[in-house]
Amino acid sequence: MGTLYRRTEKGNWQAEFTDHTGRRLQRSTKTRSKKLAQQILAQWETDVTKRATGLIDPRLERFAAQATRPIVEHVDEWIASLRSSGRSTTHTGRSRQRLETIIDFAGWSNIGMITPESVERFAAHLRDDLGRGSNTIANYIQPAKQFARWLSRTGRLPFNPLDVVRKPNPNSDRRRHRRMLLPAEWPWLREAAGPRAVLYETAIQTGLRAGELRSLKPSHVKHDAAPPHVIVQAGETKNKDMARQYITADLASRLAIHQPPSRSVFFDLPDEYGMADLVRNDMAAARAMWLSRDGNTDEDAESDFLVPTNDADESFDFHSLRHTCGAWLALQNVHPKTIQTVMRHKTITLTMDTYGHLFPDSQPEAIERLSPLLTRQ
Repeated sequence: MGTLYRRTEKGNWQAEFTDHTGRRLQRSTKTRSKKLAQQILAQWETDVTKRATGLIDPRLERFAAQATRPIVEHVDEWIASLRSSGRSTTHTGRSRQRLETIIDFAGWSNIGMITPESVERFAAHLRDDLGRGSNTIANYIQPAKQFARWLSRTGRLPFNPLDVVRKPNPNSDRRRHRRMLLPAEWPWLREAAGPRAVLYETAIQTGLRAGELRSLKPSHVKHDAAPPHVIVQAGETKNKDMARQYITADLASRLAIHQPPSRSVFFDLPDEYGMADLVRNDMAAARAMWLSRDGNTDEDAESDFLVPTNDADESFDFHSLRHTCGAWLALQNVHPKTIQTVMRHKTITLTMDTYGHLFPDSQPEAIERLSPLLTRQ
């Protein structure tokens, strides 16, 4: 049984009643009329009875209430959830930017407006109007699907509206193919880069991404350990697992004398958009040195040696140094499972699809091993 009371003589009537879960609630009727307050309390108690008997589904009420909130409030809470789970500022910022791009394009003002058709129209816009490839489209669709799944999981929507949306295969029409740094190109790049050469060598030996290198602190570089290695904290890696990447003693000795710009940063790096220019400018300087060397020929000017985009239309950027790590390991016939571990690939399939063609051809040798069996008397 509910009761009414007032805190002040001329204040609004307050109601106290028990909800369908047994909790005692206090709620203002927002009226100074006792008769109207009694009617409001009676309506609330009627609703409680309907919820208790199943005539009103509390979940549907919650869905309806959540659907009226501005979508930006849900986005803010989703981003907060990502941060609390250890996602980096870079990841959450990129996820927000991509999701808000879709929201603006589709005109969603609340979560009830989210439909698979609107996401598919956005994907078609990227592909047909802006000429973006499957990889870019997939990168935009991913946070939208994650957001919709979170809305369903947290009881804000009755189901995931984007569950039927499929990301395009990133390999179906890749617009950018990265090339590795050729072993013969490295001495020239190392000389042209000067003090930045130790950064490039660290990227090649560890396979760390630009963001992971940017997160390194002096305490993360264990140059005096046995064996020497570099540690990347779990919150800064793509798979959210701590990375321990081993390095050679030779590189460790150079890292030991490296002068970090501060206690919180080991490498002084530009933002993510400046990283590609950094290594490409050094490659241009390296090519100029190579072309001016003694014994150069007219054909050298037509060569794709140390050019950002080679004759196979493969491009070189900072991430190519990570690609070089896996490629050089394959050329040295390192076991594929070891390469998978170094590159931190989720599956061996990804490792073999990326680097399988670089392993030395062992088929002739394998067939020769059949000879003793075939010639046995």
